Amino acid sequence: MRFDVPVVGVPTVETMAEAGATCLCLTAGKTLIFDREEMLRLADRHRIAVVAAPPV
Repeated sequence: MRFDVPVVGVPTVETMAEAGATCLCLTAGKTLIFDREEMLRLADRHRIAVVAAPPV
């Protein structure tokens, strides 16, 4: 059983933009996303690709 669920949101994308990152890869079905629509709009604005990979 897993207790440390990965979490992303607006602050994640803001930090990535400041650092110059260009891609955020999430584990599909295993990552908690806060403020999803706002996060994706911000990622689009900063040209950050958001992709979901299948769990291993």
